[in-house]
Amino acid sequence: MTGSAQERYLEIKVRTATPGQLVSMLYAGASRFAKLARESLDAGDLEKTNHYILKTEAIIEELNYSLDMEKGGEIAKNLRSLYDFIMERLLTANVKKSKEILAEVIELLEDLQQIWNQMLEQANPSRPYIQTAKATDSSLNIAVE
Repeated sequence: MTGSAQERYLEIKVRTATPGQLVSMLYAGASRFAKLARESLDAGDLEKTNHYILKTEAIIEELNYSLDMEKGGEIAKNLRSLYDFIMERLLTANVKKSKEILAEVIELLEDLQQIWNQMLEQANPSRPYIQTAKATDSSLNIAVE
């Protein structure tokens, strides 16, 4: 698939995704960017490390801002606390250039995505919600594969 055809495909996937699928894609994208940050740190490229951590933070901020605290009750409150914790860890990872903290964040994000997908499957078992993400370094492109 050519670059523009792939971009169009990804755009359609995002536009036609359910809200649940979008959250799953955001988790996958955040995890992917955090992995890219860790890989950049391994390679000694601190500029790219910072770049990818900031992209991960942007996704976590979007997830945090999208919480409906009235309708979400205790779950939304707990997610907000978890997102705040992840943001703190990302900040610390960026300042300390810590692969260990990035690994911790990646594990949390992958766990969140897995739990989210299981919840979606239980809500509608006839429609699978297995999502992955492809992240580019130029944007927050998040796609369903």
